[in-house]
Amino acid sequence: VKIVVLCFQRTPPGMCPYLCLQGRPQTVNDTSDYGSSITAACKEAAQRDGNAVVLNTSTDGVSCETAANKSINIEFLEGKRDDVALVDTNHNGKNKRYQLLGGSSPSSIGR
Repeated sequence: VKIVVLCFQRTPPGMCPYLCLQGRPQTVNDTSDYGSSITAACKEAAQRDGNAVVLNTSTDGVSCETAANKSINIEFLEGKRDDVALVDTNHNGKNKRYQLLGGSSPSSIGR
């Protein structure tokens, strides 16, 4: 499952800074424009709001997403965009943990 989680800065006290926006099924290493489409929609929403920006996108760093990440970062370095693409460097460790244990656990999310 590919999940989109938004993180907001300067949220009021008592308000959660995270919002699970959307999720969709994904086959193993499925290549799609899902991340790019969501980022474009978030940038459009930020522009309409006028008081928000998209700082970065983060992916799990599997091979099916490296081309999009590279393109985003090259455009950033060329001054064509304001956001960057970050990669979860712990993805392979979590994946290995999953394979060793034979199941998934919410405790590995975000570590």
